[in-house]
Amino acid sequence: MKKFDITKLLLIAGTFWLALGIFASISPSVTYVVIVQYSGIALFLDGILWLSLCFASDSSRRERNWRMAESVVDK
Repeated sequence: MKKFDITKLLLIAGTFWLALGIFASISPSVTYVVIVQYSGIALFLDGILWLSLCFASDSSRRERNWRMAESVVDK
């Protein structure tokens, strides 16, 4: 399996945050709405991934129940 170069990921993240900062300084109210929308989508997808992990893992029943509770309550 080929390893992913971390510098590419840092370059992408840095470019994203720089663009977001410039956009936030130009139009703060629109930026706030966009950030809230994308955060909501990210949290929703994170919850779905946690729930799928609960049902797909071979862990004990108790651990699975804790993961399920975390995916519903924490997000």
